[in-house]
Amino acid sequence: MNLKQLNRLLTQTLFLPVIGLVLVAAALGWQVLAVRPLIQDVHATDQSLETARTVSSLTSNEARGVRDYQRTLKETTLQPYEFAMEPLVQEMNTLRDQLAAQSADMEPINDLIDLHNDWSEKVATPIIKAARDRVSLSDSQINSADRADMDKMVTIESGIIATLQSKRSALIDRWQQVMLRTIEVVILSALFGALILGLFANNRMHRVSDAYQNTMGALRSTAQATYESEQRLRATLTSIGEGVVVCDDDGRIELLNTAAQRLSGWTQAAASHRHMELVFPLIDELTNEPIGPTQFTTAAQDRAVSLTPRSALLVRSDGVEYFVERSEAPIYDRAGYLTGSVTVISDVTERRRTQAALLASEKLAVAGRLAATIAHEIHNPLDSVVNLLYMIKQGTSEEEREEFVDMAQSELARVTNISRAMLGMHRESRIPILLDISAIMHSVLILLERSLAKSGIYVITELTPEAFASGYPAELRQVFTNLLTNAADASEPNTTIRVKIYNQAATKTAEDEFATIPGVVIKVADQGSGIRPEIRDDLFRPFFTTKGEQGSGLGLWITKGIIEKHAGTIAVDSTIATEEAPNDHGTTFTIFLPRGTAGLPTDAELQPSEAEVVEAAELISTKSSNTTLITNGAIRTRPFGRGLGRTRRFAPRMRNDVPLPPLE
Repeated sequence: MNLKQLNRLLTQTLFLPVIGLVLVAAALGWQVLAVRPLIQDVHATDQSLETARTVSSLTSNEARGVRDYQRTLKETTLQPYEFAMEPLVQEMNTLRDQLAAQSADMEPINDLIDLHNDWSEKVATPIIKAARDRVSLSDSQINSADRADMDKMVTIESGIIATLQSKRSALIDRWQQVMLRTIEVVILSALFGALILGLFANNRMHRVSDAYQNTMGALRSTAQATYESEQRLRATLTSIGEGVVVCDDDGRIELLNTAAQRLSGWTQAAASHRHMELVFPLIDELTNEPIGPTQFTTAAQDRAVSLTPRSALLVRSDGVEYFVERSEAPIYDRAGYLTGSVTVISDVTERRRTQAALLASEKLAVAGRLAATIAHEIHNPLDSVVNLLYMIKQGTSEEEREEFVDMAQSELARVTNISRAMLGMHRESRIPILLDISAIMHSVLILLERSLAKSGIYVITELTPEAFASGYPAELRQVFTNLLTNAADASEPNTTIRVKIYNQAATKTAEDEFATIPGVVIKVADQGSGIRPEIRDDLFRPFFTTKGEQGSGLGLWITKGIIEKHAGTIAVDSTIATEEAPNDHGTTFTIFLPRGTAGLPTDAELQPSEAEVVEAAELISTKSSNTTLITNGAIRTRPFGRGLGRTRRFAPRMRNDVPLPPLE
């Protein structure tokens, strides 16, 4: 029996007594309606009796007042007669109307009225007049008429009263009989209803009892299954290698599995009902600031909650440090209200060490490739300087000597730029610092400029000045080097690589929440053949390469790891040529770096020092457009000439018939 059936059964059980009560109430109402005319008749009879008694009393007062006045001749003794005259007439008329309304015999009341009028005219009035005239009336006939009329009136009044009393008694008897029948009907109805109700309730209670027993059995089975499921879940949580922490809606710990106890150094009993941040003090790797609890909405807006794991540093109370990844999800009840949260903490210390080793290996490989490139790049201008010095030594005109010196200074300025860029790649900051992303990209392009030009590849840059973000400069140079090298490897001669860097402002939604966070967007687009869709998901896996024996398969994997370390994102969009669009092909990598917690530099910090200005002035040549400076470990580019904010070509010419990939 389900809940709906149980409710219907209980409704039926409760509905039958209600029906019985309604029927009894209807019977009582019908009896009341039947008795109501009797009660009205009794009430009317009582009023008529009261009026008849009043008439009898007033009649006696009139007769007594006339006799006393006749005997004493005092006006005061006549007051009962005078006071009774007018009310008596009114009461007699009222009594006549009442008897007429009750359809009673009107003859007695009419006789009484007529007799009273005769008495007043023929007896009372002469007696009062003679007494006032001081005339003695000794007429026995008048006195006899007085007594005779009064006796008749008393007799009629007594008859009327007796008739009304008899009628009232008859009405009372009828009312009692009706009430007796009503009580009998109610008692019989109650007995019959109780019998039916008892049988019906007994049947329904048996069904309810059976349903209760079945429900209790089902609940016991469900409770047992729930207990077993809970035990399996606890065993699973205890045995898995990831740390699992369950908290209530206030952020207090309710459950720690074995892995979480090992990571935190707390036991379940010690950590119970303590705040999450006390047991797991996590520190942000970028800002070195403590990570507070995640704030969830109190009402579920979207049940499908999936949070990206966040990297953090766990520092236990005993000083042991772990690199961990934390992901959290809210727990909502059936009504959609927050009841708690579950946090999964993964120990990635060993994985970080492995990644660090692979990163170091990749850095060495990149450094080797760059070293060969730099040796070639430095050798050419130095060779030119040696030749220019030889020509100056052999003797030339003053005009030629100045031209040769300018050319030598130009070549030495390029050597200085290359060496400074290489020195910047060697320097590494242990904490994230404020970086000019455009300047870092520019320094990498300086190192790769000749090799790209030698391959016949054109590079167009759109570098926004003062594109600031927090990060590690050497790692970001490695990222940009990997992307540009991959783009060059995928490009054919006479094609173009476009590099665009711009700031992204924060935007808010209608709910006053940030839809996008402030940061810097970096786009690197080539016009290569594109990446096949079936292998795009494998691009960022370690040891996956499309270059055969020439590739290690670590470049994009390390690039993604560096970007995620900076709390950024990297995405790839690639197009393959088709018959309909044979020239529509190429790949675009898009990187987003958040602004971070570091503040923007002040105007004073953006102004170069006097030494920097002197040093930069020495590096300016007739062909240079920018000078890259290294100050406090951060690379900043000073615009001398055309500046970073303008489009620059790193090749001698640009083909107009080559389509460019969109970077909007």
